[in-house]
Amino acid sequence: MSTERAEQRDGTRRVSQRAALVSVGVRTVLVVLKYVFALLSGSMAMMAEAVRNIPDIVQSAALYAGIRISDRKTEAFPYGLYKIENLISLGVAILIAIVGYELARNVVVGGAAREIENLPWSIAAMVAAMAISYGFSVWEGRIAERTGSPALKADSRDALIDTLTTLAVLISLISAWLGYNIDLWTTLLIVLFIVYTSAELGVDAIRVLLDASVERELLDEIEEILKSDPDVIEVHDLIGRNSGPYRFIEAHVVLDVEDLDQAHQVSYRLEQAVQEMADNIDRILIHFEPKQREEYTYAVPLAGGEQIADHFGEAQRFALVTIGLEDREIRDVQYIDNPHRDAGSGKGIKVAQMLIERGVNAVFVREELEEKGPYYALEGEHVAPIVTHAQTLSEALECEGVNLEAFVDEPSQA
Repeated sequence: MSTERAEQRDGTRRVSQRAALVSVGVRTVLVVLKYVFALLSGSMAMMAEAVRNIPDIVQSAALYAGIRISDRKTEAFPYGLYKIENLISLGVAILIAIVGYELARNVVVGGAAREIENLPWSIAAMVAAMAISYGFSVWEGRIAERTGSPALKADSRDALIDTLTTLAVLISLISAWLGYNIDLWTTLLIVLFIVYTSAELGVDAIRVLLDASVERELLDEIEEILKSDPDVIEVHDLIGRNSGPYRFIEAHVVLDVEDLDQAHQVSYRLEQAVQEMADNIDRILIHFEPKQREEYTYAVPLAGGEQIADHFGEAQRFALVTIGLEDREIRDVQYIDNPHRDAGSGKGIKVAQMLIERGVNAVFVREELEEKGPYYALEGEHVAPIVTHAQTLSEALECEGVNLEAFVDEPSQA
């Protein structure tokens, strides 16, 4: 990972930590506010809402701790502890579900609603609690969107639910002020919110913990980036998974390369291109494989008859010998004249380009071509130069395990 990306990730983590600390403070203020006025008013719905917010304090504290340690990688956890955030989200969902059950049981067992007191002050307290919850939910939601943190997203959703359930308590208090006591019904409504919230958070957390796939849209974008590389022939088995706020991607690609070094270079280039498209991709693993060929074509420069020419660019003609890769038997032999043998400078490059256009895979030469123009032309198209000391076409092919004498068809003149 580049230094710039590492610094960006550290900055994102620090922002998430600050948001989690603010969450602890906000949750504590809301619990104290609702609990005090629940005692002053005698409202069961307000007390239920205060009790419902107590796990939120634990959640926020655990969220802060989880974010601090989730990015650490050890020998035992080489992929990091990102999923701690998802475990926290699942734990919060379970806590909320337990509270919802207790509230529903109290409503069923508790009987008739009690008279509510100190209504003006209680109403004012609930208005203040709503404003705090909603403002905090919007602020934390924006940070969750920016950082990609699932735990902050879960905390933001819960703060929004706080706003709605506090609104329900506020409506209940106003109704009591007007002479209609709906405290028990409001408590049941809060329970419904709790059930919905816990189910949504739980499902999202379990999907990540079970390595559910990342979004199809993201995989499609990654596939387009991989296919746009000129050395990529095919992309298959492209998969990805979430881990906390980050994604891990794997892809199998077929490359149009001849050697391992080239394959590694292309693989590194592909990884860089994918990581640059999104900040929350932690790692992309490229499994590369060479293009599968059924046939292979050798080009042999000839001076006359079957004699191999001493100089690549000055050959009279070339024999193009195509063999089957599995049985090493000759499929076809063609002879083509060299139209560039009498050219001035650059004839070697011109010959190389001619052979490339013919689709050859390897060229026999007597002299080393490295650091010469024809070599770079051939290398750029993955055509391998084979230095040979053989004197004739048959001898050169025999060195490659190919028997020219066994070829029964007449060679063709191209």
